[in-house]
Amino acid sequence: MIAACTFMFLVGFHVQRKRYGWAAVFVLLTTGDRELIEDSWWDSFWGWGADQRGQNMLGKLWMKLRAELRENTSTTEPTCT
Repeated sequence: MIAACTFMFLVGFHVQRKRYGWAAVFVLLTTGDRELIEDSWWDSFWGWGADQRGQNMLGKLWMKLRAELRENTSTTEPTCT
């Protein structure tokens, strides 16, 4: 289940990246090392839930993607098209 959700999230991100260009990547990378939290009071799987003890899977996916982008962008420069 998690692998399928991760795949769909990454596909969605790449669609958005094509739509908004490198701006989406830039915004994500400028978050630094901050913990990213889906502030959803009703969803304790994707967000942190009403008691702020949820799994925050969406935040974890964003942080994983940010780490992968850092790794990839440190070796290749984006090109303007």
